Amino acid sequence: MADNDLAVGRIVDAISHSPCWKKSAIFIVEDDSQNGIDHIDGHRTEALVISPYAKRNVVDST
Repeated sequence: MADNDLAVGRIVDAISHSPCWKKSAIFIVEDDSQNGIDHIDGHRTEALVISPYAKRNVVDST
């Protein structure tokens, strides 16, 4: 596991167990895809939303 992945996990764990969790949203966007251009578009990347407001098991391709 990379150090940055561990750090993100620790931040999410700390916030999700704090009193402010009910009104929080954490947005994670990959700033530099390491594998280069994919077969669809070179501008694609992943984004994660971690929040009590986020819908579970949803993939939005728009």
